[in-house]
Amino acid sequence: MNQGIVIGGGIAGLVSAIRLALDGHAVTLLEKQDQLGGQIKRIEEGKHVFEIGATPISMPWVIEQVFHDAGQRLTETLDFVPLSVNSRHFFHNSQVIDLTANPDHMAYQLKYFSLEDRLGFIDYLNRLQSIYKGVEAYWLNNPLFSWQDLLSLKGMKAWLSFHPFQSMDRLHRYFFDDPRLIGMMNRYADYMNASPFKMPALGAMIGYLELTQGTYQVRGGVWQLIVALEKLAQQVGVTIHKACQVDEILVKDERVVGVRSSEQKWEADFVVSNVDTLTAQATLLKRKHLLTDEEKLSSSKFICLLGIKKEYDHLIHHNVFYPEQIGREFVDIFERGEWPLTPAIDVQTLNGNSLCITVPVPARGFQDQRIPDYKQYKAQLVYQLETEWQLEGLSNQIETEMMFGPKELESWTGSYRGALSGMAYHGIKAFFSPSLRDQKLEGLYYTGGTTRPGSTTTLSVISGIHVSDMIGFDLSQKVVQA
Repeated sequence: MNQGIVIGGGIAGLVSAIRLALDGHAVTLLEKQDQLGGQIKRIEEGKHVFEIGATPISMPWVIEQVFHDAGQRLTETLDFVPLSVNSRHFFHNSQVIDLTANPDHMAYQLKYFSLEDRLGFIDYLNRLQSIYKGVEAYWLNNPLFSWQDLLSLKGMKAWLSFHPFQSMDRLHRYFFDDPRLIGMMNRYADYMNASPFKMPALGAMIGYLELTQGTYQVRGGVWQLIVALEKLAQQVGVTIHKACQVDEILVKDERVVGVRSSEQKWEADFVVSNVDTLTAQATLLKRKHLLTDEEKLSSSKFICLLGIKKEYDHLIHHNVFYPEQIGREFVDIFERGEWPLTPAIDVQTLNGNSLCITVPVPARGFQDQRIPDYKQYKAQLVYQLETEWQLEGLSNQIETEMMFGPKELESWTGSYRGALSGMAYHGIKAFFSPSLRDQKLEGLYYTGGTTRPGSTTTLSVISGIHVSDMIGFDLSQKVVQA
């Protein structure tokens, strides 16, 4: 029986541990925090309940497969509720647009746009459908994908169909003229903590899945997914240690042999790191000179949790409020390295009086970087919501508040300098995001939001599936060679 160590109990770490245990390996999961979840965190403050780090659930059948493979029915553990509206978008001209996978409802929303943009929207989805077929075959359903796969004629044709040299923004401007439509479609780059002006058109797949297959809410919140995965891991034999920080990955003769914490050493035949890849290499492997340019990092977040007295009827579970200059925040963050003054404001809520307000901000810089006072920055966002977006009296409704920035997120999630997706998914390098298999050490693997296929909740599940399949393949090859 092979001994495996999983470092980090985020979604990808939990999924990989579960599948590896089902394959007959003895798996130990080590988590530095006192609760699992990775970037997903649940905070309760009196009557107010907040969730941080969760993205909308798409393709719930991917999650269902994890439970099915373990002999469980998802309905016995989790309840995914389809949402009639994916997200609600507020614009400066007082226009409110709902994005939905319901074709009739979406057609009604499109009446606010020109005939050219309405027809362009249909053409846009058709174009993305053709791209998605290649993405599904080469990206989502291929755990052993590597850049060598693109050298074949078939692989090269598929890669070129992804529009690798075209940014999301350029793709959207090809189909749309209205800045509101462009802004809403560009917004999906923020799911990957990237800029739509630099992220390849492939990033539009996230929006495509939401607009064609819909989004889902976990009854009771996404935290219930973490609870269910932890329970399943224990049921299939995974040993879980919380509040256990790994200090070093142990190496001998160019292969991993275990890990070490301040209190104990664990031997291992393979190690899966569900830690930010840059953090893992810098702190656990002591590799130096990994990155010297903050422009290569993905963005971080400023998160403000507000428990308020009243509910605002025009808010739904996921709302986005756009400034007059739509998309300006991406220039501020990735070109200027500054916290945006007038960003698009993301407001999510589990219930009407617990608001999670989020805006993208730069990761912590390598040089001097002006970081605003959190309370002042929060007050600025609240003022905009009050005066421009009909959240009248919001500042007077606040009962409790908490704020987090890149420094806090780095400490809590282990993200390198608070960059929540590691290296930014920008340019041609987005197709060659960190490999699931370490290029130098045998037996070391990576999983999670800083590897492929990406950093949404569902993509993290797929990453966990892929790395477990890759380990199974590698171990089977060793048996054959022996």
